[in-house]
Amino acid sequence: MQYYFLIAFFLLSCNQGAMKEEINKTNTCDCKSLQYHPNYNVFHLGDPLSPFSGTCKEYYLGGKLKKTAELLNGKYEGKLLYYYENGQLQSDIAYELGLMSGDKKVFEPDGKLLFHGIYKRSKLIETIYHYKQVK
Repeated sequence: MQYYFLIAFFLLSCNQGAMKEEINKTNTCDCKSLQYHPNYNVFHLGDPLSPFSGTCKEYYLGGKLKKTAELLNGKYEGKLLYYYENGQLQSDIAYELGLMSGDKKVFEPDGKLLFHGIYKRSKLIETIYHYKQVK
């Protein structure tokens, strides 16, 4: 009886892993070319029934990286990174199923940490660090 339970558990866990699609790192586009469809709640490249999976990047006029985002099935999944024009990281936000989930860090242009919070389903759960300017 124990063996049947273990076999069933193994088969179900393998099936769930196969159901979650991996982000295609080779599929890239310009973030400005992505369109958002509010009814389907997805980002796409022209057809809301074909949501985008991959990485999008956006650049400043001078050619420096401004934003990079990972999307899976039209929703943010993984890291959403914003950069200052000087190349310094501005923010690092973790997403899961299109919602902030995990760490969110915000930095000043010189790299100093301004804010570090932990989110779950886009709700702030805990503030790890918050810079308060002393006057």
